[in-house]
Amino acid sequence: MSDPDQPHGQVAQPTDPSPIAQHGASIDWYGLSIAMLCLVHCLALPALLVAVPTLLATLGNEQVHQFLALLTLPAVAALLYEDLGQRGYRWAAIIAGLGAISILSAVFVPSLEAWEEPLTVAGSIALAGAHGHRLWRRRHRSEVASSIG
Repeated sequence: MSDPDQPHGQVAQPTDPSPIAQHGASIDWYGLSIAMLCLVHCLALPALLVAVPTLLATLGNEQVHQFLALLTLPAVAALLYEDLGQRGYRWAAIIAGLGAISILSAVFVPSLEAWEEPLTVAGSIALAGAHGHRLWRRRHRSEVASSIG
């Protein structure tokens, strides 16, 4: 539905005064960085542990995995809070939520220890994809708005 105050063919851009929306790109870059850090940690760490056995005592420690998993929560919480009600962003929120559940389950549920690496890799990819999609949509939306105005 078009806005009667907008010229014909132009759609009014929604305004979102929420504090999370004001810092959305920063939150997405943080979330994307944490997801990529997790992915690198999961994929590169086994090779590093073979090459440098002393890293086993620190980086292979379960508390490090739990700490890294908890780092995802602020960005995922912000994404879920902001996006679940917005059309076009809901799937990103759902994917991010599933990614976070995957990562948290992998490191906090002892019976999933055998699946820890595949679950954290899948969760990291899901989080990176969700945050990347949000960054792309935000950029696309600003490009459309600047071409209209």
